[in-house]
Amino acid sequence: MIQEFLRENRRKISSYLESFLKKREPELEIVHPLGRDSVERLKEFAVRGKMIRGSLAVLGSMLFTGRAHPDAVPLGAAMELFQSALLVHDDIMDRDAYRRGYPSLYHQYSLYAEEQGATETGHTGESLGICAGDIAFFLGYEILGSVAGASAATGDAVRYCSRELAGVAAAQMGDVLNGALPFPLSEKEIITLYTNKTGRYTFSMPLAMGAVLSGTDPENIEIIERIGELFGIIFQIKDDELGLFGDEQSMGKPLGSDIKEGKKTLYHHFLYDLSPPSVHRELDSIFGNPDISGKELDKVRTLIGELGIQSRIETMIDRLTEELRRNIRSVPGLTPEAETLLLELIEYSVSRKR
Repeated sequence: MIQEFLRENRRKISSYLESFLKKREPELEIVHPLGRDSVERLKEFAVRGKMIRGSLAVLGSMLFTGRAHPDAVPLGAAMELFQSALLVHDDIMDRDAYRRGYPSLYHQYSLYAEEQGATETGHTGESLGICAGDIAFFLGYEILGSVAGASAATGDAVRYCSRELAGVAAAQMGDVLNGALPFPLSEKEIITLYTNKTGRYTFSMPLAMGAVLSGTDPENIEIIERIGELFGIIFQIKDDELGLFGDEQSMGKPLGSDIKEGKKTLYHHFLYDLSPPSVHRELDSIFGNPDISGKELDKVRTLIGELGIQSRIETMIDRLTEELRRNIRSVPGLTPEAETLLLELIEYSVSRKR
């Protein structure tokens, strides 16, 4: 049921985005030809995604009514443009040249700059990628403004999303700095990072915005936000796992990116917490090294197995999913269909392969 729901709403949101962005292409081309070019690239980039956030906005709007709000698809499209903007910028910070099996947007522009005979093609590509990400943000707010203007219930939509996205940016700053520092984080610090970097904007924001659209009580919004945070923590833990043990072709980018960036994940925490100091020196030479080999990545995987870290991670996910189920079942007025979709979304999040 959840798979069909996600597929159907991905189709609707993709169609809306393609129509909306096509109208914006000539407007930006008047400013500069790269305006049209960036919108075309953003359109291709966005529609290749799973569009989970957009679909969750639709789901949020039907949690208490059983039917999707007429503005839910445009709201979902705004969520997806915000997601695209964040990913475009994230790829630049993480130096990931590929996303979803294709060159990242900044890498596309680096290649474009080279074709044009530009100097400093790498820097030029990054700069153009930043601008394209900014365009995605502003276009997302344009859609959001039209949704907010159509309904008194969403009069504070722009303010809500601005606050949430500012929180994502602050969390990302912490993530970048932590990756550059040599010491590990505590488990509590990492969960806080996951909550604010992934949970709030990936699940809480679209679900809550959709629920606001339907006119539900503020008390219900608070419960929905907590449900979103739990979903996000689980989702990020699974992302960390797939980044180490997933299939590279399915992931669409090389494995081990978190290690190369020195990301302070739960795996990083447990590796240092459970291993002797003699191993720490070897780990120090691996984490944060952009040129690690497959052999070194295998070494990290082996240590994870030997130290029982994967078992700890799975136990943590089991605990979080049980708490999530309790929270979902405690929401007053939740329709049976919505409850089923949320419960199935747990299984989808835990069992996904990419």
